Amino acid sequence: MNRQSYVVVSIEAIAGVCLALNSANVYADSAADSTSAGQLEEVIVTAERHSVDIEKTPLAITAISGSALEREGVVDAQGLQDIVPSLNITTTGENGTSIAIRGLVSQSLAPQGGPAAAVNIDDVYIARSQATVASFFDIQRVEVLEGPQGTLYGKNSTAGVVNIITNDPAQNYDGYVSVDVGNFNEITIAGAQNVPITSQLALRASFQSVHHDGYIGQLDDADSYAARIKLMYTPVDDLSIVLSGHYNHIGGYGDGDVAYSLAPGAVNPSNPWTNNEYQPDTTQANRYIRGLEGRAVWDLHFATLTYIVGEEDLNLVNDKEAGGGSPSNINQLSHTVSNELRLASANQSSQAGSLRWVAGAYAFNESQSFAPVFGSATSPISVHLNEPDIPDSSQAVFGQATYSLTDTTRLTGGLRWTHDYEAQIGTFAVEFNGSPEPFLPHFPVTGSVTNSNLSWKLGLEQDLTPNVLGYLSATTGYHAGGLDDTVPATAAQGNVYSPEKVIDYEAGIKARWYDNRLQVNANIFYEDYTDMQVGVTSVQASLPGIYNADKARLMGAELSSSWLITKDDLLRYSFIYEDSRYVSFCVPSALYTGSGPITQCASGQMGYNYSAFPFNYVPKWAGNLSYQHTFELNGGGAIVPRVATRFKTQYTGGVETYEMPAYSNSEAMLTYQAPADRWSIMAYVRNIEDKPDYTYSNNQMGSPIHIYLIPGAPRTYGLHLDINW
Repeated sequence: MNRQSYVVVSIEAIAGVCLALNSANVYADSAADSTSAGQLEEVIVTAERHSVDIEKTPLAITAISGSALEREGVVDAQGLQDIVPSLNITTTGENGTSIAIRGLVSQSLAPQGGPAAAVNIDDVYIARSQATVASFFDIQRVEVLEGPQGTLYGKNSTAGVVNIITNDPAQNYDGYVSVDVGNFNEITIAGAQNVPITSQLALRASFQSVHHDGYIGQLDDADSYAARIKLMYTPVDDLSIVLSGHYNHIGGYGDGDVAYSLAPGAVNPSNPWTNNEYQPDTTQANRYIRGLEGRAVWDLHFATLTYIVGEEDLNLVNDKEAGGGSPSNINQLSHTVSNELRLASANQSSQAGSLRWVAGAYAFNESQSFAPVFGSATSPISVHLNEPDIPDSSQAVFGQATYSLTDTTRLTGGLRWTHDYEAQIGTFAVEFNGSPEPFLPHFPVTGSVTNSNLSWKLGLEQDLTPNVLGYLSATTGYHAGGLDDTVPATAAQGNVYSPEKVIDYEAGIKARWYDNRLQVNANIFYEDYTDMQVGVTSVQASLPGIYNADKARLMGAELSSSWLITKDDLLRYSFIYEDSRYVSFCVPSALYTGSGPITQCASGQMGYNYSAFPFNYVPKWAGNLSYQHTFELNGGGAIVPRVATRFKTQYTGGVETYEMPAYSNSEAMLTYQAPADRWSIMAYVRNIEDKPDYTYSNNQMGSPIHIYLIPGAPRTYGLHLDINW
């Protein structure tokens, strides 16, 4: 497990590229599926709170259907990064899941912080990183919105949004079961069943169980199970009500990292998965996640009224050893309740003079407690955080409208006002043999912070041809400020960090050609950040915290495409290029560790000046490429071989300025599909090269030459069976 058990600064960023396709200077980001009609499938998304074809949505957005996830071999949330190069997901056991979009990620997963990429499961915002992808099974589709989405999605969406939409009940008595078996003793079982109870009432039950041995000794294992029940009631044609409940238990030994030396002449292991310095351990880390959701949709004919309510509970219990036998104990409780009411126009016309709009209100409340202890196997020194009360609330009103200036030209404007409150009551203490001592740090971290923000969006879109859409937009985003529990509340500057704000300028094009056998989307962007929240390491026992970079900027371009070369041959590729810079960023050395010479900051304090440095975890280039061919068999069956590869260039792994190595890996799959898709079986091998995809974990108690890296999964292989009825 990580040395910093509740904070993960271990996310690589994904970056991208702008390339030409054939003779056209165009780009793409769609993840469409091939169909038997010899065309790419139309994918409908609800990213802008209306049901719209993705190729008519003026956003940098990727949508992946549940069937595409099956064909791409994606069985967990981390597999999404193999499809979307601007997305990177790292799951690190009890620490939760870090999600980076365009290389931007919240670098604190402490309860006081929030993600930079908002995650919504069935339209319910998931505040805690440990619960963001706990329900990744029985998926209808996933939508990845890139760049700030402050108008419709609100705070903590400066990097973007991931919408996970699960399957609703249907009036069909059908279902499926899938089984994976592989090396590391993997056994993954999932399934779902629809049950039409009456003509107005239907039920859907689904489950998932995931087990495999550890990749690093006993660590990096999987031992989880989950279940979900959904009930849909349609009393009249114009009204539908969906109630759902889910339960997840995520156990196992948790994530693992490996020691890595930056000392001159140091020899590090070529196979990091054998570099296990952890002692055999019978205790486990456990996450218990429970949720209840409700959604009512009422068609008023002139508009659609939608009400969404969600309640989520997280209970994190971690009592296990860290490296070398050092104890790590974490107890965290979180309870959230959210409500959203919105009204969306029924008009979907693009004719001149038509208006499409959505307006709504949102409320969110959370209560938490947090009590971690970090110890040492060789020292009587231990670090204690005791925060029994961490309240958090947010309220917002929003609206967005699109007006058709002509039959082919549309103008969009939107506003969202948000008010946030966060507080914490607690203490930070370094203790000797379990007792505080006068010569060791001991201070209060109690405090509160209130923020208000007005986000806006302005966009212009033009149908260049019936099959080509061009768009321009300026969009703002807002990441709420918070409290740092590694800095004394009594410090001169306090322990509050400021809200992060960003303006994103974007231009893009979406095109369909050759009877919708070729889809190409592209965009360029420039993002201007103020008070960017950056992960730093406190001098207090080397625990992570957050410090604001005064100014920062990010620019880049993206391209992706789906090309159905013949009815049997499908080529997909996606690339992204990014150039990032801190324009003004100086970290006070009295509060945080760092690297490089100590100079005088503009504030007058002495510190580490990272101005002109690139962002952490943002490579210049990243991309993926896949190809599959369908061999149709007599009788209606098919054999489908598929190969894919992805890559990223080197990037900076944290403010210690360690350069993470460039990386690439490949995978191969061979699938037999039975007639009428009754069943299928797939053989697969992933990470064929058996190369570690390192992400940065943390340094060792502030050491400038000893760090810990998370290597990702080694080569895995196995069989995947699907049975449908």
